[in-house]
This record gives sequence, C-alpha cells and structure tokens, in this order.
Amino acid sequence: MAQTKHLELIRSAWHALWSHARTKTGTRPWLIGAVGTLIALVVMAAVAATLLEERYDRLERSRERADNLAAIIANTVRMQADVYDTLLHHMVEEAENPMTPLFPERVHQEFLFGKLLVGAREDEAYIVDEEGKIGASSATWESTVRLNDRDYFVAHERKDNIGLYISAPFLSRVKKGQVSIGVARRIEHPDQSFAGVALLVIQIDIFHRVVDQIAPHLHGSVYIVREGGDLFACQPCGDLSPGFSLAPTAVQSAVQMGGITHLDLFNPEILTVQRVPDTPLFVAIEPPLDGVLSRWRSDALLIGSLALMFSIGITVGSWSLARAWSARAKAQEELMALSLTDGLTGLSNRRAFDTQLADEWQRARRSGTELSLLFIDIDHFKHYNDRYGHAVGDEVLRKVARCIGAHVRRSSDMAARYGGEEFAVILPTTPVAGAVALAERIRTSTRNLNVVNSGSQTGLVTISIGCATATPHVGGSPEALLEAADAQLLVAKASGRDQVKSVVLDGIHVPLSPEDAAEAARTESVDTAPEQSPI
Repeated sequence: MAQTKHLELIRSAWHALWSHARTKTGTRPWLIGAVGTLIALVVMAAVAATLLEERYDRLERSRERADNLAAIIANTVRMQADVYDTLLHHMVEEAENPMTPLFPERVHQEFLFGKLLVGAREDEAYIVDEEGKIGASSATWESTVRLNDRDYFVAHERKDNIGLYISAPFLSRVKKGQVSIGVARRIEHPDQSFAGVALLVIQIDIFHRVVDQIAPHLHGSVYIVREGGDLFACQPCGDLSPGFSLAPTAVQSAVQMGGITHLDLFNPEILTVQRVPDTPLFVAIEPPLDGVLSRWRSDALLIGSLALMFSIGITVGSWSLARAWSARAKAQEELMALSLTDGLTGLSNRRAFDTQLADEWQRARRSGTELSLLFIDIDHFKHYNDRYGHAVGDEVLRKVARCIGAHVRRSSDMAARYGGEEFAVILPTTPVAGAVALAERIRTSTRNLNVVNSGSQTGLVTISIGCATATPHVGGSPEALLEAADAQLLVAKASGRDQVKSVVLDGIHVPLSPEDAAEAARTESVDTAPEQSPI
C-alpha cells in the first residue's frame, strides 16, 4: 500500500509539472527553442570539458611513463656506477698498501668480472701516481702519457673528500682518441697526502647501449647529461653529438629546473628529469607528444562531430517545435477570437459580453469604482428588414456596429452584439454622466449616417439607448445592471425613440414605473404590428 501511495504521489507530481510546463510553453513557445538551445550548449560544453580532460589525462599518462622510464635508466646507470665504485675501492686499497702490488692479479680478475657484468669490453683500469704518470694498468700503456691535466686528476688533487668522481667526456690518450670518460677515486699516502688516483677509462658508448637496451622503440627523446651540460648519450641525437657540451637547450634548462611540464592547450611541453643517485648525471626524457595528441585529435574530431550533429539536431528540432507550437497557439488564439466575435458585425458576441461583464463587475467591486452599461436597439429594425430585405438589414447592422465601435476606444471598454438588432457597451470606471455623453455621441453619429428608413418617424435609421450605472461594492449584481439598462431602453423607446435614458442603481434593482411599463408594452405592440405601405 505504501509503495502504491508513493507511486501515486510521483505520478501526481509529474502530471503537475508537465501541466505547468505545457502552460508556460503554450503562452511562450519560444521557451521550447531556448531550452533546446540551452540543452545543446550544455551538451557541447560537457563534451568539450570531457575531451579536454581526456587530453590532460593522456598527457599526464605520457609524463608518468616518461618518469618511470627515466627512473629505470637512472637506476641502471647507478648500478653500473656502483660496480665501478666497488672496483675502484679495491684498487685504492691495494695501491695504498705498500705490501701489495699496485694492480694485483685478484683486482685484475675483479675488473674483468666487472667488465663482463656491465657489458663494457673496452674499459681499462689504471693506477695514476701523484705526478700524473700511469703506474699500473689492466693493459699496456705508453710510459710517456701524462694525465695530470685531466679534470678527474685535478679534482682529487685539490680536494680529499669528493669520493667517486665522474669526469667530463674527453678524447682518450691511452685509447687512441676514443671518446671516453674517467671514473676515479683518490689514492693517499699514509699521511693522507695526495698519492694519485685509481682510474677507470670507460667508453662513452656504454650509455648509448643502456638507453638502447631499455627503450629500443621509444618514439620520444632520451638524454643522459652530466651536470654542467656534457652530453653522454642521446636517442635520437639529431644534430647533437655525445661527448660534447650541450649548447643552451631545453634539455639543459630542464636539467637545471628539475624538469619541464606545461600541459596548456596550445603548446604542451613535457621534459621529465631524473638524477642518477650519488652522481652528477641526469636522465632527461621528452615523450612523443605529437603522437599522443594526434590520436587524441582523431578521437576528439569524431566525438566532437557526433556531439555537434546531436546539438544541431536538438537546436533545429526545438526551434521547429517552437514554431509549430507558436502556430498552434496562434491558431488557438484565432479560434478563441472567432468564438468570441460576432461574425456579421465584427464586435464581441454574447458569450464574450457575459464573461466580460462578470469580470468587470468583480473588478469594480474590488476597486470600489463605478461600472456603466449601455443597451442599444435599432429603432423599427423589424419593419426595416421586412421592407428592404435582410441583406440590406445586415448592412445596416454592420454600419451601426462600426459607428458604435468607433466611439468605444478604451482598451477596458467592450462593444458587443447582444442579439438581433441589440447591442451592448460595457464601460468600466465610468460615471453616469460620462456614459450618457458617450451614448449621445453614438446616437447622434448613427443618425448622421443618413440611412433612409421610410418606416421611421424621422425617415432615417436611428437608435434608442438605455444606460445604467452601478457601484458594485455597494451591492447588486451584473444581472441587475443588465436588467436596469434594458428597462431604460424600454423607457427610451416608449418616450419616442432616438434618445438616451439613464438610471443610477443604489445597490437594488430599479424597476420601471407602472406608467412607463404600460407605455413600453403598448409601444412594443404597435412596433411589432405590420406597417401599412404608403403606396
């Protein structure tokens, strides 16, 4: 039972909402088009926001993948550096011990194993004395080679606590000009003074092999850069050459700033940077944004086109419906106007008159104003129809109606055909003097039409008018006002026609006097008798 009650409440609420919407759109059909256009704009805005959010997400995922790849490369380089650092530690320990050779066989074996571990077949190990001469090596060397001008030698000579030092790229003097780097540790005498360096000379190609192994099919760009701008590896390199210092570039700027991320709409840019821990090296990756955005543009074009067609359809359909609804409302208005208009005279009909009189009575009662009513009848019209024919009589009705309408100019006033040759005029907020004055103008204007009526005492078509004025808040009713105006019309006709008679109601119905009623009855009986032809 409770569920049924809830369903009934929902159904009632929906019916009320739908009825309210129909009422509003019925009087304002443009609301349909406006609402449809608003829905279309909301759809387009929602689709645009979704597409922009998807664009941002794709760029963000590209940045995250670049961060992950840079971290993997950085960790790989760090592991290689750890292998080199371990070898150098052993080389330093042996070199500082006066009881062991500078480069004993076990260190040589460890060095060979380390080369195998990192995949660096061309690397060589050296013990360099305090004068820059090579004292021992894992391979043969030229005794005349001096290395005291290299940055790894100078750095350890000047400072005693820099730990593992990775040099800038150089052309190796012992490897016949190959582009290499030096990885070195300080050797000290027993008094902790500088005694030389333990050195590993590594071909720079090893960094390219690391990048190629980890990201062989990356469509973006990868760089391994030493602090200060020295390029160790790149993929693709383009105009760049590993082993040389970078000119001021976006990569160098990204290294200095710790990365670049701009996800703006027109010029997105991502260049992520990861530092190789405990080294002066950085890994910079620029993901392939062109490919990412190209795929997004294709999806956005498809989805946006569908959304645009849907929105255009909604807009066109809603405005078409609005035009159809407007035409329907206009047709209803015209039909309503026809139902309230007298087809012969163009004035309001009896139905409209009754409704308007009731409304104006209530309005006058609320406002405390006066309400006047004119009741008009064409004199001897039945005889006129019999003599001249109904077609001519209809034309007289139209002329009299135009004459009445010409004097009823206020929007609040109403002129109506009450029935047959009878007309009525409602005059809100009009005292008796104003109503009588208007009635006289209508009567005079009708007489001045100079329409011949040989059966009339004046020989012209004339009218008689009864006027009644009431103050509704005092009392009475619309029917009483109408009866009073009709009674005054009878008085006017009984008094000789072609004149205006008026009365002011004081809240009760004012009947005709016995004499006026008898005279009106006698006159009406004479008026309805067949008129004798003068011929």
